[in-house]
Amino acid sequence: MGAVALLLGIGIYEKWFKETEPRIMIGGAFALTMVASFFDMCFVLRWNIDYFYIPDIVWVLCSSTAMGTLIFAFMIMPPGVLFAKLTPAHVEATVYAFTSSITAAVYPLSKFLGVFINRAFFGVST
Repeated sequence: MGAVALLLGIGIYEKWFKETEPRIMIGGAFALTMVASFFDMCFVLRWNIDYFYIPDIVWVLCSSTAMGTLIFAFMIMPPGVLFAKLTPAHVEATVYAFTSSITAAVYPLSKFLGVFINRAFFGVST
């Protein structure tokens, strides 16, 4: 489901948002993040069962998995395109590899850092 959402995000970007400024794309990704957070709250409060009559597995696949991957695509694609435009031709592969590796490392580490901060400073645990 995540791979399908990623392909969908790339297709949407190529068709409608290719000429859009990166800051607008990132703002749209933040708006999608707010929608995804609302979907997560609905799941935690069990509204998916009580009000929408959607089973848990369908809700998770369509909200968390698909939306998370779509958000990732819209957060990563604009800076990647911007880096590709700004990078000189003779060091393009090196800079692309460097920015891709930083992006790949930061995204999962940010989630771990959030869990650490919640546990260390606010006493939140699973």
